[in-house]
Amino acid sequence: MLWVDLQRPPAIVTGTVAYAPNAVDLLRQPKGVTAAIREFAGEDRVHLGMFAYAPGKGRELRLAEAMNTIAQDLGPKVLRSLALFVSPTSPGELQPEDAAVVESRRKAPKSWQRALSFVGVLKGPGHYGAGTHTAARAVISLQGANYQAAQYVSKMLRAEVFAHDGFRVSANVAGISRTKSLEHPLFLAAFEGAPSFGVRIFDADTTQALATLLMLHDLLKPATTGTELEQARCVHAAQIHGGVYTLPWQFEAAVRAAAVLGAARRPGLVLRRR
Repeated sequence: MLWVDLQRPPAIVTGTVAYAPNAVDLLRQPKGVTAAIREFAGEDRVHLGMFAYAPGKGRELRLAEAMNTIAQDLGPKVLRSLALFVSPTSPGELQPEDAAVVESRRKAPKSWQRALSFVGVLKGPGHYGAGTHTAARAVISLQGANYQAAQYVSKMLRAEVFAHDGFRVSANVAGISRTKSLEHPLFLAAFEGAPSFGVRIFDADTTQALATLLMLHDLLKPATTGTELEQARCVHAAQIHGGVYTLPWQFEAAVRAAAVLGAARRPGLVLRRR
């Protein structure tokens, strides 16, 4: 495996790991990374994992586009497959089973949820669209426009383009996880109150394990039938959203309400410094 990152791989990575001195920084050495991957592949083709992430300073979008450019330059002749994870706080398409849950929850909310909806704390609907084409209103404005552009434009839409261009692609929605990038007081409090809304917050190890299994399934059994539109929709069909897409309200409104509940249970969370 060729490792491309500013940090060394975690201890869970096993096997032979290769490094290239000019393939460390994706933002400053994109040409070096491209050349190193091409040399590493040799006469064979390789699987490319596009998992680099760094929050803040516009790096989310820049990193995503750097990886996209590298993948596009290498092409299907060098790359056997592409894999990436998509955040659930993006306008993902609702699957039929999730749409059914949304409708049942909308018709029979808990009494306190109905009260919060009545006074405007919980705002609906939780999705846009009609019929089988609906997108979740799961965007969190606190994460910023750069983050959302990286997730929707550079990941979700770009993955569909890659699939159309002949790449084998895995781009599943991963669950919300307890990571350093989400150690904001609002999110910490919301994590505590999330179960009240039927939303699950995963440990990072659990998310990695589930997402890896889905990725392997995608790469071993790719969708090869159907129209171009159907194949594009299959790219994001597997979703470990933890209940984010089954809320009958906008997710951001639910996060704020969950944060109030969480802060009431553990007041110290909102006093933590970032």
